[in-house]
Formats: sequence, structure tokens, C-alpha cells
Amino acid sequence: MAGQERTRINISLAAEILEIIADSNLVPGDRLFEARIAKQLGVSRAPVRANLNELCDLGIVTTVPNKGYVLETAIDDSRVQSLLGRGSAFEQLYMQLANDHLDGALPDSITEQELMRRYAVSDAQMRRVLDRATASGWVERAAGYGWRFSEVLRHPDAYSDMMRLRAILEPACILEPGFAIDGETLAALRTRQIEVLERGIDTFSNPDLFRFGCEFHEVIIGASGNQFAVDTLKRLNAQRRLFVYRTRNDDRLRADIEDHLEIVALLEQSKLRAASKRMREHLCPPDG
Repeated sequence: MAGQERTRINISLAAEILEIIADSNLVPGDRLFEARIAKQLGVSRAPVRANLNELCDLGIVTTVPNKGYVLETAIDDSRVQSLLGRGSAFEQLYMQLANDHLDGALPDSITEQELMRRYAVSDAQMRRVLDRATASGWVERAAGYGWRFSEVLRHPDAYSDMMRLRAILEPACILEPGFAIDGETLAALRTRQIEVLERGIDTFSNPDLFRFGCEFHEVIIGASGNQFAVDTLKRLNAQRRLFVYRTRNDDRLRADIEDHLEIVALLEQSKLRAASKRMREHLCPPDG
């Protein structure tokens, strides 16, 4: 890697803590453990405590007697998003690694030390990114101390193949004999979609918009009761995000939300065949 330009990522500890909270799916009232966060970040407890106190000053975290630090504000609150900006520094590093891989800027195999030098980050920060990439299925450990990138995602038809697989899987799950989804769940799905439209798509970060979309589809496919289908969709979404984050089209996102609302309406009317057909068109439009 000698002679290559380094890409420095300025990682804010407070933003890193918020990213851990988001990854852990914590909700207001959940405890935040200094030691656990420090271990995940590869730092001592003192800077973690200092940044948690800063988050307390912002009203995002609070302290409770006999419990310590507790999450006060939902992770998608505007105050949290303003601190994270258009995605946390951890997310930026993750996507920088993904983009460099997809653009062919990285070799098929590389050592952790080379990656740390390239992005000017610590071993703990690099390891956390690599752990997520490994869980998502596009990086794996090579022999010795190296890491190997999957070539599947660099195939020119990778994204369209993902969407075609989803167009086979998700509509079929709606027609499964055990498919069942209650009105309260559907109402919650509708509320989230309408909230995004009313607040304005441009006020949300790419990670949040992607997460909302994944939640919608995973809840519906989960109503089939087939956990293998749910697991498959989650794995596809983990890899699909690498493509989605590279280009953002708010008009397309708005059309997706309108499709979601149509599907919810059909499910509320128990029109499963129509909902299945609409889902297929949503995932693979006839003109797409």
C-alpha cells in the first residue's frame, strides 16, 4: 500500500457512542454501560464517561440513581440526527471501505494494518467496521492476518440480481398459508411512512431512510412466520445498503413510500393476492 493516499476519517467519540446505541436497538429507558461501550470502542472508561456527560447536557442521555447512564431520547430524534449529521463517522468509514472495494481501489486481500494506515484509524475502530462487513457477508478472514473481499458484489448484475431474488421471495411470503399481520402492526407501518413524507425526505439521513425501508419489508415478510425467509432478507439488505448509499434519489424514495402505503392498504383489506402482486411490481417495476 506504499505510496497510496490515506483517507482520514475524523471519528467523534460521541457519534460513535450513538452509533453503538443505534446498532444495539436501544430505546429510551435502556441503560448504557460505560465498560461495555469502552470495550467496543477500544478506549478507557474516562473518555466514554466524558462523552456520555456531554450527551447528558444535550438531553440525549440522563443519569438515574442506582442505574447510571440511561438513554433519554430516541435515536431518530432530530437532536441525535443533528449530532450524527448525514450518518456517523463510523458509518462513513464503513461506506468508505465499501465504496473503495466496489470501485476496485482495494486488492482482493489486505491486512488489517494496511487498512488502518489507509484510513488513519485505530485497530478497535477498524475491527468494528470489519466485524460489520463480515456479518454482512462481503468480507471474510483470509489465512493469517488478512481479510478477503467477496467478488460477488462487484459483478455488474449484483444489484439487479438482489432485487429479482427479493421479487421472488417477498410476494411469495404474503401468500404463505400462515401469513398473518394485525391491524395495529399495519397502522404502525403506515404511521412511519407518512411521518417521513410529512417531515420531508430531505430531513432524514441515508441510514435512517434505508432502515425505515428495511423495517417495512422485514415486518411484512416476518408475518409469514418463515424465519429462514426473514434471515435471507436481512442478509440481502445488509449487502444492498452498500449500493443504495452510493446514490440517493429522493423522488425514487418518495415513490417507494407511496408503494408501501398502497401495500399496507391492500393488506388491511385482506387482499393478499393483490398485495403480493403489488409487492412484486414495487420490487421489480415492469419498466425497470
